[in-house]
Amino acid sequence: MYSYVLDPKESDLFVGFLEKPDPDSTAGKLSSDMRGFERWAKGRLIKRVKDKKWVAAGSPQGQAIMQETMRPNKKGQTPIYQTPKE
Repeated sequence: MYSYVLDPKESDLFVGFLEKPDPDSTAGKLSSDMRGFERWAKGRLIKRVKDKKWVAAGSPQGQAIMQETMRPNKKGQTPIYQTPKE
């Protein structure tokens, strides 16, 4: 989930993309740390909510999805990844 504010209400949240492990990957345990993109992307498939096809996160198509998610809004605010609250 992403939002454009630091402390979002539920209505401020949006889904940037869906992700799942690649069943054909031999990458082993997936990294949850997005600061190291190549490590995070290894063995992971992503897609937009409306898409039917899953693509490798590190592929050109996957990178395009990520770049689309990270575009600033009309106010120039950059999306912030929101960790799930317990």
